[in-house]
Amino acid sequence: MKKKIALLTCLLISSFSMANQININKAFSDNCSTYLNKEKRISTITLGEQDVNNKRAFFTITLRDGDTNTKEISVLESVGNDYGKAMFQLMNTAYLSNSNIKITGCLTNKISAASISYK
Repeated sequence: MKKKIALLTCLLISSFSMANQININKAFSDNCSTYLNKEKRISTITLGEQDVNNKRAFFTITLRDGDTNTKEISVLESVGNDYGKAMFQLMNTAYLSNSNIKITGCLTNKISAASISYK
C-alpha cells in the first residue's frame, strides 16, 4: 500500500514538474525488442520534433545498464495525442521517482506498453 501511495504521489508531483534532463533531438531509434521485459531505470528522455506541420513531438528513452546507458529506445506515439501524453507522463514519473521501468510491449519495434515499479 505504501508503494502505491508513493507512486501516486510521484505521479501527482510529476504533473507539475519536468525531468531535469530532457534533450531535443530526432527520435527514430527503433530497438524496443532488445529491452522487452527487462527492468531498468531511465537515464534520459529525449524529445524530437518529427512532424512540424501537425505539431507532433516524438520521444525516446535511454535506460541505465549498470555503469553505462543503453541505446535510445523509441516510444510508439507522440506527445501530440492522449496515448502519447500518458506514455510520456509514465516515463517522466519513472524518471523523477528513480523507479524501475519495464517495457512490456513493442509494436513496430517501438515501446507500446510499459509499467513502473518502485524498488
